[in-house]
Amino acid sequence: MKEDINIDLVFMPTEEKTYWELNLPLYAAFKEVEKFYNFGKERANFRFLLLSEDAIRESHEKSAPSKLWNFIFGSKHSEEKEANSFSSATRISLEKSTNEHLKEVRGRFSRTYDSEKIIKLVENTIGEDEIRARAVIVIDKELTPPSQWRYVIWFNRVISTLPIDPLYWGHQNTLRIAVIKHRVRTACLQVVGQLLGIGRCLNETCFMYRNVDSVVRLDKMLRFGDEHSSLCELANYGFDPKTSNPGETQPVVKIDLPRGELS
Repeated sequence: MKEDINIDLVFMPTEEKTYWELNLPLYAAFKEVEKFYNFGKERANFRFLLLSEDAIRESHEKSAPSKLWNFIFGSKHSEEKEANSFSSATRISLEKSTNEHLKEVRGRFSRTYDSEKIIKLVENTIGEDEIRARAVIVIDKELTPPSQWRYVIWFNRVISTLPIDPLYWGHQNTLRIAVIKHRVRTACLQVVGQLLGIGRCLNETCFMYRNVDSVVRLDKMLRFGDEHSSLCELANYGFDPKTSNPGETQPVVKIDLPRGELS
């Protein structure tokens, strides 16, 4: 386990619709990643960043997400949601328009974007004095996959919300936002785990499972496996995959799986 590591979890929406829908669930997911890896004792320092154009960052951060969430879940959640959103995170504006920056990070395939270029853009925007550690970035654009791959969920610490969205595959799902949140959180848990020096494994139910060959594979990765001796105190802990409100920050809980689901 690496000591005294600092990790920035960055949400970089390029579309207003993404911010409207995912501001609250992804902030909750970031908080859950922090809670998980600091469960029992502090293992890393986390910072949550919103990186976007002023138009997205300012015009909707207080009104639209809360109004949307009130419509879905009721007004009684509004104050709690306002406190648990990127409204309370560190907000950084892009130096140019989103379209200008997207041109700079284009990938080699049509409508895809290069993860290494995205990392460089984010780190340059944050500024050298502000870079405390490697950033894990969630963006609403398709990433350039390795050769002979159809698509990639994440690559080089950059996670795309597109392929993990059921609508991307034409699937109608009443729990769509909850599914996106779970999949983003699981991807973040694996990327952050690797930054903490945790190796990947062959346990299909573990957050660190090596062979994530499809988005639905993420749905079965529900807890931290007991094969990871460096974090044995977290063995079999995770998050309840069935949440009625994806905007809430969930507690870390013991996950008991039916015998048939164990690897």
